[in-house]
Formats: sequence, structure tokens, C-alpha cells
Amino acid sequence: MKTVIPILDAEIALREAVYGILSSGIGVPVYDDVPSGKSYPYVEIGEGTVNPWTAKLMGGEEITLTFHVFSRYEGYKEVIEIAARVLEVLMAADVVLAGSSQVITCELVSREVARDADGLTRNADVRIAWRVSNK
Repeated sequence: MKTVIPILDAEIALREAVYGILSSGIGVPVYDDVPSGKSYPYVEIGEGTVNPWTAKLMGGEEITLTFHVFSRYEGYKEVIEIAARVLEVLMAADVVLAGSSQVITCELVSREVARDADGLTRNADVRIAWRVSNK
């Protein structure tokens, strides 16, 4: 699956691409901003960090995004399965940034599973990093 997007800002472009990829590929709603009263389960595209990198002949940015998975299923099974689908779909996607930037690598940084303070909601945080070159 190729997603071609114009590059205005690498993080914004990447967020738009992964939103499109996840919305059509994981079977649960995906949000950048979760509407109040939303039913479970769902995925929220959350916080991000951008760090510059350089090599001998090129440089760019490493962009890390956090995907929050929320479920009210009794137990951790559903939230773990959805987190695995998020990872699987994004690792398999061919994300193409239009212009002179391109995605070089995509890798899992971490995955954490926990129960929210309300005692009912399970959540998983999946952090994925993309290395983007600016030729």
C-alpha cells in the first residue's frame, strides 16, 4: 500500500499518512482528537517528537509518534490485539513523502499496556519511529 503525500512539514505529513493507513486497515475508529462520549475500542494518534539526524551524505528527522489504544474489554486481550494490528499495519505500509524527503526506516520504539485509573479502561501506548531523509 503506497501513500503519497505532499511534504509541507514532515511530522504533519507523516501524521496524515498514518491516519489514512490506520483508518482503512485496523478495523476500529482512529482519531487525532477523540470526540467526547466516544464508544470503545478506538485508537488515538497522540504525542510526537522530532529529532534531527545527520550522516556523511544526508540528513533528516527521526519522527516518533505515540498511538494510544483504548478498550473496555474485560482483560487485556483486545487492547493487545489492536496494538499489534497498529504495529503490523504501519510496519508493512509503504509511506512515500512527495518531494525530496523519503521514509528510510520504521521501527517499534516501545509498547506498554496498562489499566487506567478508572479501573475499567485498558490502554496500550505504541511508540513508532520513522527516519525521514531530506536529500
